[in-house]
Amino acid sequence: MNIVSGNLFEAMRLVLPEHRTMMAEREKAEQRKKQPMLSEDQKAEMHYRLTEALVNRQAIRVTLYAPYGEESYTGMPVLKGSLYLRTEKGMMRLDRQRMIEITLLGLPC
Repeated sequence: MNIVSGNLFEAMRLVLPEHRTMMAEREKAEQRKKQPMLSEDQKAEMHYRLTEALVNRQAIRVTLYAPYGEESYTGMPVLKGSLYLRTEKGMMRLDRQRMIEITLLGLPC
């Protein structure tokens, strides 16, 4: 068996199913993204945009950190003890620790 000559499938026969599962889990763990660290200026800018949206009743797009990609939601911010986003699917509680970006859409809701 000579793997160097391009016979990769010959080598894959020797991998146990448990090892294939472990290799897939390891590959998935390597694709996991770390949460970006925001500077104080970025946090202040997000706070300003959120305040603008709450005062002027404007729609926003919120981007949240997720381990395997970012999640974006669009809607109207609502402050009821916690921060919520009124979307087409209903009310959604926003986790401020996961917020990466807030964009003002300028559309009154």
